[in-house]
Amino acid sequence: MTKHNVGLALFFLLASIPCVHAQDAGLNKARNLFASGEYTAALAELEKLTPLSQSDKESVAYYTAMCRIRLGSPQAGEDVQDFVEQYPASTRKVEMVTALADELFARGQYDQAASYYQLTDKFAVGKPQRDDYVFRKAYSLYASGDYDSARPLLYSLLDDRKWGSDAAYAFGHICYSQGDMDLALENFLRIQDNPKYADRIPFYLTNIYFSRKEYDRALSEGTALLKEDLTPEQARSIGLIVGRSYFNTGRYQEALPYLTRYQPSPATAQDNYQIGFSYYKCGDYAQAIPYLSRLVGEDSPLGQNASYTLGQAYLGVGKKAEALGAFRSASRMDYDPALQQDAWYNYAVLSYEAGNPYQGVSQVLAEYLERYPESPARQQIFEYLLDSFISAKEYAEAIRTIETMGLDSPRATQALATACFYLAGQKLNEGDYDSALKYYEKASKATANETLRARADFWLAETCLRLGMDERATEALTDFRINPAAPQTQEYSRLPYQQGFLAEKAGDYAAAQMYFTAYQKSPNLSTEERADLRLHLANCLFAQGQYAQAQDLYGKVADAGVPSSDYATYQKALCQGIGGDYAAQVATLNALVETYPQSPWRAPARYQSGMAYQKLNQPQQAIEAFLMVESEPAAGELIPEAKSKAALAYYNQGQSDRALALYQEVAEKYPSSSVTPSARRSVRQILVEQGRSDQYVAWSNRISGTPLDEMSVDSLYFETGQKAFAKGDYPAAATAFSQYLEKYPSGLFVPNAAYYLGESSLKSADTLAAKSAYARLLAMPDNAFTEGARVKYIDLLRAQDSLEAAVPQLEKLYREGRLAENRRYALVNLLAAYTQAEDWDNTIRYAEAVRAEFPSDGTLYADASCALYTALVESERNEQAAAMTEEVKRIVSGENMAKVLYYQALLLYRQGQYDRSVETISKLAQEYPMYKYIGSRGLLLMAQNFYAQGDPYQGGYILDNVIANTTYPDIREEAQVLKQFMDSQNAASSPQETPTQENQTNDAI
Repeated sequence: MTKHNVGLALFFLLASIPCVHAQDAGLNKARNLFASGEYTAALAELEKLTPLSQSDKESVAYYTAMCRIRLGSPQAGEDVQDFVEQYPASTRKVEMVTALADELFARGQYDQAASYYQLTDKFAVGKPQRDDYVFRKAYSLYASGDYDSARPLLYSLLDDRKWGSDAAYAFGHICYSQGDMDLALENFLRIQDNPKYADRIPFYLTNIYFSRKEYDRALSEGTALLKEDLTPEQARSIGLIVGRSYFNTGRYQEALPYLTRYQPSPATAQDNYQIGFSYYKCGDYAQAIPYLSRLVGEDSPLGQNASYTLGQAYLGVGKKAEALGAFRSASRMDYDPALQQDAWYNYAVLSYEAGNPYQGVSQVLAEYLERYPESPARQQIFEYLLDSFISAKEYAEAIRTIETMGLDSPRATQALATACFYLAGQKLNEGDYDSALKYYEKASKATANETLRARADFWLAETCLRLGMDERATEALTDFRINPAAPQTQEYSRLPYQQGFLAEKAGDYAAAQMYFTAYQKSPNLSTEERADLRLHLANCLFAQGQYAQAQDLYGKVADAGVPSSDYATYQKALCQGIGGDYAAQVATLNALVETYPQSPWRAPARYQSGMAYQKLNQPQQAIEAFLMVESEPAAGELIPEAKSKAALAYYNQGQSDRALALYQEVAEKYPSSSVTPSARRSVRQILVEQGRSDQYVAWSNRISGTPLDEMSVDSLYFETGQKAFAKGDYPAAATAFSQYLEKYPSGLFVPNAAYYLGESSLKSADTLAAKSAYARLLAMPDNAFTEGARVKYIDLLRAQDSLEAAVPQLEKLYREGRLAENRRYALVNLLAAYTQAEDWDNTIRYAEAVRAEFPSDGTLYADASCALYTALVESERNEQAAAMTEEVKRIVSGENMAKVLYYQALLLYRQGQYDRSVETISKLAQEYPMYKYIGSRGLLLMAQNFYAQGDPYQGGYILDNVIANTTYPDIREEAQVLKQFMDSQNAASSPQETPTQENQTNDAI
């Protein structure tokens, strides 16, 4: 260093000495002001200083930060952070950080305080202040929610004289919050007499005792607390604990006021269960039901208990149908196996007692036996199972269950025979004669009960008669007759009638007469039955040539005013004609025409009148009668015969031209009639007599479309088909008849060929060809085959589920049919067609027609009555339907009764009689479970009833089951729509219920 430089340095050193003294003075002044608590003045002094040494810089930074800490300056934290970073080794760091943390703690800023306390350690703090430091740090951590860090620090202070109580409270609260109730209780009990915490500790003790299931202590603390001045939230929390404590100790009467008054909103499933169960245990079942219903469908242990208890509550108010659903729900859950088994038992018993709309009763009982083979109730359920087969009319299911379960006890065998007998009856009523035959035979062979065997044999004979198995019918009737139990059966009185009917069919009219005469002695025959019997007797006498006696009986039937009176009148007239009393015959036939405007016997009556007038030598009246035949319904093949008779009468009076016109009309319009060949010969005779042979040849060629020498070929083709048909070679016959129709579209045998083409095709299983052939025949003028073809054509449409398309032909058959059974067939199917099409006005019209025309046919009358009742309800003619209810219920049975019960329930629902509607649906489920579709409709209606009664939970439960289990798409769709509607209404009227956690007291110190 040069002398110059050394001198310069010495100059600056000497010059800085006054500045250093000034800095020291300023720093000391700031220290003194800080020490005296004048932090603002001290901070002002510090801000004037520009320290030079590292030590002074640290001191200025330290005091600046400390002043700002004491003043609560927002910048204090930043100052401390800067100091820690710049002077990490400073001994003042701990003091400064602790001071900031203490200041934040004092202001209640525990989150920030905790973050600074975490930067220090208790051992860096002087021992006298160490416990204070630990408590403040622990409490800051506790208050900021860092329980895991706070817990060991608080534990270390539990025995501290100064901080022990505060530490015990905070430590106890942490243990309480973390579920460590034993430690929480221990620490709260240590300070329960401390005035600082006396008003808080009882809340914790009440909760802790409750969680430890020390319900009496919880009640002691809780009831005392409720006498204090509590906030609504505190009162609700404690009141709920009191109520639940009473509940858990079985004091349900005491629990109810607290559970209901302090019920949270929204209520939890547990709240609803405890209130409902308490009401149930107190015997107030009606109050219990709405609370327990709110848990319906909840798949949990609580839900299972609630459903079971709900079932018991419904039983308590006599609502078995609702109880059934509740027990069913409980039986579907396995949280408590013992409870599940008892629910299954109740479900099975109620199914037997009240019916089951969800499953077949026998199915439920059988499933119970399979699930619980060792159940003490096994014998009882087994007896119910056998009884249910018959009482519930589940005959097919009964047979299947008995056979698949391998039940072979005498009781099971008898139940099997009984089920077969009644199932056969159902099949007989439905027209399924083959199945009826099978089950009657099975019943007859299976049973050891002579009475049941006798009844099975009687109806077996009836079934064989309907199948045309007369020989087998005779055997079965003989078995019935020789059975010693037969005289005690209700069928025995009809034995002579059946014997007479068989003899009549066999042509043994003398024997038939004997049997029918014996049957006349039967008491309590209705007017219709007695008329039917007389008609059979008269027919037997007629067949034996005893016309006078036959005439007398026919006359009595005619006077009885029964459906067959028109036929009896006609037969009476025939007897009069045979006896030579033609004037009386004409009078009787004219009376028939006047009395029965819709009778199929009007055309024959006109024809026979013409014949009688001829015998009376009154040709003009005869001609008029013959010509009137054409105007009558169902005249058919009588028209060409009558016209031929009229033509002959004209010819005999010398009116050849009129005769010729009629003969030509017959030959041209009715080529297939039996009288047509005679008419052709008569035309030939008249034209030859008149010298017009050429006209005859031209006319004959024109109408036949075939030269005269080809007519033998026409006949040959037709005979080919006839011979094949007679041999049973139906495909060959169909081919021959089809070729004939194609080759000779105007041939002599066109109607015959069309009809037999239909028959051959039908027997060859070619239904399309058969239908086409019958349709072709029906397009021709009426002939001998028209009525039969019409019936077959309708049958084919029915088989294709095209009953509606058959209506025009059914209408014609009803108006024009000559055979009574065909008119009946038409009327029945018209009623079915309009019912199926939901044309209620026409349904009512034809149902009333059936009831008027066939009052003595029990099955038909019942079917029509059911259809009429259905139409009245569906068309909302409610008053008429209500007036008819009891009448129709006395008449119908089986599926018809199921329908009537459904529609009665619908009427009651419309009238607001919901309980009666539900009872009626329950009866439907109990007695007619085999009719699944009607039962499903009943379930939809039951759900609507419950909803209308303010029980949407029960209604929703039913709909959920329908949606899950039904096999009918339309039922499922309707159930979904109803469920959506109910859910939307419920959501609009009440808040959604969601579980809430138990309220916990968490007060700061």
